Amino acid sequence: MIASAHERLCAKKGGGGGYNQSMGASFSKIRDTCKELKELSIEHAKLVIAYVKLSASDKAKIDLHNREYYGKAAGERKMEQSGPSEKQLKFLKSLGSKVVPETMLDASKLIDKLMKM
Repeated sequence: MIASAHERLCAKKGGGGGYNQSMGASFSKIRDTCKELKELSIEHAKLVIAYVKLSASDKAKIDLHNREYYGKAAGERKMEQSGPSEKQLKFLKSLGSKVVPETMLDASKLIDKLMKM
């Protein structure tokens, strides 16, 4: 978590993590990054404590939501990187679509839209 938070902060600041090629370590950048990481760590700890205090049924609901959400997000990322399948294109044609989607995700969304009409 800390490494990814550090990378996010460096990317946000447009810096190299507090290291300057010509002058070596930039201690003010390192200090600022550590301060922000400390704040992120405290926020994370508060969330963990709140989660631990939840009832088993509430934890189960959150866990189910996270599995569904992150599973769907991963599937959508994969579909964004692939072209539409032949099966999708054939089905779109049977629905009367003249649009040729660029990605598998676009095809899926268009199919959903046409099925609701």
